[in-house]
Amino acid sequence: ELLINGVAVKLKGVNRHENNIHTGTSSEENAFVGLFGYIYGGTVVKNVIVEGDITITLTESSLYDTVYAGGVVGYPYGSGLARVENCSSDVSITITNNKKSGVVHAGGIAGHAFSSTFVNTSSTGSVSATGWSIKVGGLVGSHVGASGNTLSYITNCYATGDVTGTTPEGNSYQVDTGGLVGFSQLT
Repeated sequence: ELLINGVAVKLKGVNRHENNIHTGTSSEENAFVGLFGYIYGGTVVKNVIVEGDITITLTESSLYDTVYAGGVVGYPYGSGLARVENCSSDVSITITNNKKSGVVHAGGIAGHAFSSTFVNTSSTGSVSATGWSIKVGGLVGSHVGASGNTLSYITNCYATGDVTGTTPEGNSYQVDTGGLVGFSQLT
């Protein structure tokens, strides 16, 4: 059992390309949470099995405004087409953003994916987020492709966990939830 970002993780059959992988990474405004905080370029995460829990609560005094949380990777950024293949996640994710700003991206495999592919990948954990603007999916919270990029896709993947997204009373911001993907654009 491995502890990363306070997440207990079990790894089985790990086969991954190590370049461009950042574990437990954050910036001034963003928190990248998962087995891998973020990956970019042509990075491939392959044959990974994760189990555990991710629980995050943001308050008005929290440093971060935006959270990217996934069981395998918080944010795959695929300018060279990041790829997640033959992975499974049984990670229960609960994120509460009590701030009146920021966005929560949460998914069983990835929180937010830009120009990335997912192949033969599954998630069985529950994903729940509360906040002012949220994108929550059983597999991927939000999946966005680059204009003209036809290589950003999800194939032969599934998610079976419960997915919930709620906002504080009186909120007029965006809530996107989906059993597989919460928000999708140009994919």
